[in-house]
Order: sequence, then structure tokens, then C-alpha cells
Amino acid sequence: MKKLGHLPSRVDMFEHCYTDSNGNPGNDDVTATLVTSFEGTVSQLPPGSNDDVGRNDAFAQVFGEDNNGCVRMYSLGVTPSDKWGNVPSRSTCQRIVMEQKAAISKMEDKFAEQDQQLKDQAKELAELKAMVCQQQNSGSKTSGSINSTSSNHVSKSRIGAHSIQEGDWVDIFNLFDPTKCLAIGRLQGIDPSKVVGEQPLGPCLCEILVQIVVERNEQLIRPYGLLQTIEDALGTPIAWPLKLVKIHED
Repeated sequence: MKKLGHLPSRVDMFEHCYTDSNGNPGNDDVTATLVTSFEGTVSQLPPGSNDDVGRNDAFAQVFGEDNNGCVRMYSLGVTPSDKWGNVPSRSTCQRIVMEQKAAISKMEDKFAEQDQQLKDQAKELAELKAMVCQQQNSGSKTSGSINSTSSNHVSKSRIGAHSIQEGDWVDIFNLFDPTKCLAIGRLQGIDPSKVVGEQPLGPCLCEILVQIVVERNEQLIRPYGLLQTIEDALGTPIAWPLKLVKIHED
């Protein structure tokens, strides 16, 4: 190896094993192999490159592929998988390709599902914003004309219509799924002029003091400040549509 300046190739090993100390081939067959076969194959290597030991090195090109049990020119016990790993069969390669295609298809379906969920969420948020804007506009038009007497009258009549009273424990439900309970709280009132979340309640909304969170990541209909989700509003009054509020049953 010191003489060669690099790791010996299998051609170098063959030459060392089948020539004498002076480099003379042991017989005519060895001479033919070294001169005719090996020299022709090695001469085709790119300039400056070495004939590294491998599955398709110069030795294998002359003598053919190694059997599964051994690597020629190496000692007993050295197998092809020890030197250059296993090569999967054609059927195994096809199976791997099919599995990868199935995995990619599954990922694409998942991405498409997530994309649709994002679109649905964006649509819901747009509808919520439109509803809040409409309520704000309606509230600004009517809040100036509502006095305390009329407000109390409206509050009592609306609450009476829904069979609940201020201070009752109530469930609040999802705008798009009225059967989905989001939280439990106490009804504080429905005075349209009452400021909740830096804005008057306006018509159709009521004030709820959130006490128990059920769906923590659900978005508030009227978020404000640091309050964006039901969980954020725990212990804090929020505005919620009166039609989505029902008396809590133990």
C-alpha cells in the first residue's frame, strides 16, 4: 500500500498473489489476464482516478459479478453486503416505489384536507367579521336613543322570552354548529348600550361572564385586546348572540 500510495484494488491484489517477487506472472493464463484484460479495463478509467474496490470495479468487469457468499481476492467470511451493502431485487424496488407513491398520495390528500380546512376557517372568520360589523353599525344607530328605562324593559322582555334571567348559569354554543357547547358562564345582561369588549353590545347580543371553558381554542365572535379564544376569556365578560345562549342544565 505504501508503494502504491493508495488502497490496493482487486487488480493489485491479483497481481500480487499471482506473480513472483520480481513481478513475473506465474503462468500464461495469468499473463493474459494481466496484460490483455486488466490493462485494457484499467486504461479506460478517468485520468487520476483509482480503481476502487466495488461491485463494478475492473476485476468484476473481467471475472464477472461476485457470488452472494464471498468477495473474490478477500479472505473467507467477507461478503458483498459487507463491502458495498445489499442491492434490492427488482420486485423489492417496485414495492418500494409503490409504497413511496402511496405515501406521497396520502400526504397530498392530507395537504388538500388542511387547505380546505384553512379555507373554511377563513370563510367563517369573514362571516364573523361581517356579522360583528353589522351589529356595530346597528348598535351605533340605536344606542343614542335608548334610555335606561327602555333598556331595562328590553332586557327583561328579551330574557323573559328565552326563559332565562340575569345571573343564571348558561351554556354558550357555536355559531356554525348550534349543538356544540363552547363554554359555561353567567348571564350578565343584554342591555344594548352596555360596553363589553370596548364596544356597546348592540342588538341581539348578551353579556356572558365565562366560568367554565369547554372548547378552549374556539374563536370569540367579538375578540378584543388579548382575548381571542374562549380560553382567553375565562373569568372575563364577552359578547355572544342571545340566540346561541341556553340555560345550563345540571
